Amino acid sequence: MLVVAILEIFLYAALKLKFDYYSFSNLTELRSGIVQDNTVTIANNPSLVTLHPYLGYVYDPARNSKKRTATHWGLSISDYGFLGDSDPFHPEKNDSVVIGIFGGSVAVYFSVFGVDALVQQLQSSDRFKNKKIEIVRVALGGYKQPQQLMALAYFLSQGAHFDAVINLDGFNEIALPPMHNIPNNVSPFYPRSWHWQSDRLLSNKTKSIVGKLGFLRDGRTYVASTMNGSVLRFSNIMNAMWMATDGILGRAIGQNSRELSVSTNEHSSGYERSGPTYSYEDNAAMYRDLAAHWSLASQQMAKLCEANQILYWHFLQPNQYVPGAKILSDEELEIAFNPESPYREHTEVGYSSLIEAGQELARSNDQFHDLTMVFKDHTESVYSDDCCHLNEHGNEILGDIMGRLMVEDIGRDADYPKLRSEQKGTDKLTF
Repeated sequence: MLVVAILEIFLYAALKLKFDYYSFSNLTELRSGIVQDNTVTIANNPSLVTLHPYLGYVYDPARNSKKRTATHWGLSISDYGFLGDSDPFHPEKNDSVVIGIFGGSVAVYFSVFGVDALVQQLQSSDRFKNKKIEIVRVALGGYKQPQQLMALAYFLSQGAHFDAVINLDGFNEIALPPMHNIPNNVSPFYPRSWHWQSDRLLSNKTKSIVGKLGFLRDGRTYVASTMNGSVLRFSNIMNAMWMATDGILGRAIGQNSRELSVSTNEHSSGYERSGPTYSYEDNAAMYRDLAAHWSLASQQMAKLCEANQILYWHFLQPNQYVPGAKILSDEELEIAFNPESPYREHTEVGYSSLIEAGQELARSNDQFHDLTMVFKDHTESVYSDDCCHLNEHGNEILGDIMGRLMVEDIGRDADYPKLRSEQKGTDKLTF
């Protein structure tokens, strides 16, 4: 007992001399911090999006909550990862028309605020009159071709039924690759920011290091928790032993954390994150290539729709940075125009390639419509931010114009849409 008492006194003096912070209360607080440390060791913070094996990413239905639904205009996340209070599968009926809306976030906004105006115009046509029009949202923020094409193929392969498909896109295809993918050596045709989307795809080496880190952290937490729950926390001898043990575990955790950083950096250059290599001699060549792939993906959507007797419309979305597209209101100059925005640079220069590619699409068939100038004569505010999104009024205008164009197209007796019922012995496309 005397030896233990002398050792306790000696260690207290030695530890106090070596560590200014040494005291029973400070050590208890330090151990409590270790127990409560839930630091994520991999850049996998909880996210609304989750990886999808065919579409790149979708929303995670497990993230549904009242707060989340409120931020999505009262819409929850369906089991298939898109916004909607029901699944995207609607049976074919004589008294209904199922319309799928594809694209990025502008298409999502349109599917919420523009569809009423769209439906009103469609129902003015004899072909849509007295029909229940059901909207299926297959659009998601950041989506760009070929994700729309992949989504269409995926849902058709799952048995989904569409009478018509609307694809509203263009901005993401021309602006996002040079902003998020190309600077990070990722294929411009991979999903947006695939370099961090794929962070959760870990190599075997990285998984091993993560396992070691988890084991070490659990051990360190257990020792700290056990010590704090014991009367021995008031012993200088036991505190000295704990500090030595915690130091060994802490150094091991630090070493493995550094190895993890190296491993994830090595992994970041792997093919699963970069995809095929692309290089362009200048920005003009890049924009032409982005527009060409955008056009090809749309053509494949049209062919897929035709093969399944689905009417297809492709609309090039408007944007405030397209030269001459709109005289911005004072409010828009304040909230919807940013001279330093990278969106502005890529839109001002790159949209001309989309418009040119769209003209070729329009010459080949009437399924394409360029909407870049729809707000040219509107002096009121229609844009809601300095990226690309429209306010409710802007979406209503867009829905009205798109509906008119669709009614005009479907009412033609000539080229578009050709009533394939005459060729295939079915009146499906006549609605």
